[in-house]
Amino acid sequence: MEYIKAVLETLKLSIKDRFILSLFGILVLLAIPFEGTLHLEWFYRKFTWLIVLLTMFFIATLVGDFFESKQRELEEKRVSEQAQAKKHEEQLRYKAYVLGLEGRKKAMVYAMYQNDMHRNYLSIYDSDVLDLLGHEVILPTSKRQIVAHFGKTTVENKEIQELYILAPRVVQIIEESQL
Repeated sequence: MEYIKAVLETLKLSIKDRFILSLFGILVLLAIPFEGTLHLEWFYRKFTWLIVLLTMFFIATLVGDFFESKQRELEEKRVSEQAQAKKHEEQLRYKAYVLGLEGRKKAMVYAMYQNDMHRNYLSIYDSDVLDLLGHEVILPTSKRQIVAHFGKTTVENKEIQELYILAPRVVQIIEESQL
C-alpha cells in the first residue's frame, strides 16, 4: 500500500522533474557496462530491475502527458474554429437583416446614414425605432428633447425624442454594399 502511495505521489511531480528522473534512470542504465570499473556490481545486481521499471514508468507518463497536451490543443483549436464560424454566421445574418430592411425602417437608417455624424432624433415610443434598437442597428445616447406639436399644450401630446446613432458595423455594411 505504501508503494502505491509513493507511485501516486510521483505522478504529482512536474513534467520537468519527471523528465529529469527518467533521464537519470537512463544514465544509470547506460553505465551498466562500467559496473566493474566503478565497483557497482552489487548495486546493479540488486536494483537494475527497479531502475528499469521506474525509468519506463516515468517515460510512459511523459509520453502520456505529451499526447494529452496535443489532444487539448486540438480540442481548443476545434472550439475556436467553431466559435469563429458561429460569429461569421451571425455577421452574415446581421448583414442580411440590415440590407433587407424595408419601408420606414430603411428610410430611417438611410436618413441617419446621410447625416454627417450618422445620427438623428427619433421618437422613443416608435415601434420601428424599438425594433431597430433591439437588433442593434441604432444605438441610444443620453441626449433627449421634447417636441411640442403645433397647437397642443398638454404634456401627453408632446413627443419625447432621443438622439440615436447608427451602429458602426451598420455604417460599414452600407458602405460595402454601395461599392
